[in-house]
Parts: sequence; structure tokens; C-alpha cells
Amino acid sequence: MIYSRLSHNNNNWQLPSGIIGKSPSITTHEGIYGFGFEEWLFSQNHVISDKNGNKIQIGYIGGIHRNYQVQDEQQPLTLFTIMYPGAIRIIVGTIPKWQKISQYESSQIVNNNPILIQEMRRQVAEATNNNIEAIGKFDLHQAHQNGFQLFNVKFETFDDLYIHNVVLNYGHFITRFYRFWLYRR
Repeated sequence: MIYSRLSHNNNNWQLPSGIIGKSPSITTHEGIYGFGFEEWLFSQNHVISDKNGNKIQIGYIGGIHRNYQVQDEQQPLTLFTIMYPGAIRIIVGTIPKWQKISQYESSQIVNNNPILIQEMRRQVAEATNNNIEAIGKFDLHQAHQNGFQLFNVKFETFDDLYIHNVVLNYGHFITRFYRFWLYRR
């Protein structure tokens, strides 16, 4: 099984939810910018058709950006988040079949969906009270695709498999996972 952390979200990962529940540390992406790129992971606006006409969900997962290995796609991806205060670990759900999106494919999605990108930018501005640094970080990912993808994962939509609010006790092995990383277990 593969595990990865998502930025905390109070809107069921449909759109950025602001700083509530996120890390208060000013050394983290959430603490600096007030949002995470994972916050659209289950957005119904991020369902596109692939080259075969199949509906797929597109999104971003920090762990895929950092230490992905090709064989990871052969295993389900279980997602968790950390909610503050209290650093409470919550299982968000499991994606049974997923694929990494290349930088080229991410660029194509950005270029072919300008209305979607403008909506995402507007949502960042709203969630962060027009934080110029947050908007700048979003613009960097949107404009400079080399290593700064807006989208790095795709999967079949799976509303029926999405698990809400499974809070883990502190003895669970996931409670030792902190970083936005892919953990293999």
C-alpha cells in the first residue's frame, strides 16, 4: 500500500478552505501560503475526458511530486491529512487505480483549460484573503511547469470509495507520517 498526506481541507477537497485546520507553522507551505495544491483533489470541476473519452479526475498530491517510483502506480494510494490544532490524523480515502501526470501533460491541461485555471486562482485569492504570496505561488505553478505542476495525478472518479473522517488513534502507524511524501508499506 502507498500512503500520502494531503493538505487539510474543510470543503471535502473541492476547493481551498483557508487556514482553519491547517498547520500553524510558518515553516510549512500551509502556514506560509494558507492553502495547499491538494485542495482541489476531488473537485467535480476537475473531471476531464482522456484521449479515449473516459472521465478522469485530475489533481495534485505533494508526495507524488517528491519521491514517486513507477511501481507505486501498481498499488492503491491511501490519503490522509493532519488537522490542527492537535495534529489529528484522518484517513481521507483510497484511490484504487491512479497514474502520475507528466509535466508535459500537466502543461497541456493548464493550456487547454484557461477558465478552470482562472477559477482556481480566484479560489486561492478568496481562501487566503488575497494573500499576494499565495497568489504568486499559484501563478508560479501555473506558469512554470518545470517542477511546479498544478496537476500531477489522475484517476477514475470514485465518489463511492471516498471515506470521510476516519480519525486514527496515536498508536496507528500513519501517526508517524508527517511530510508530503509517498510512504510505502
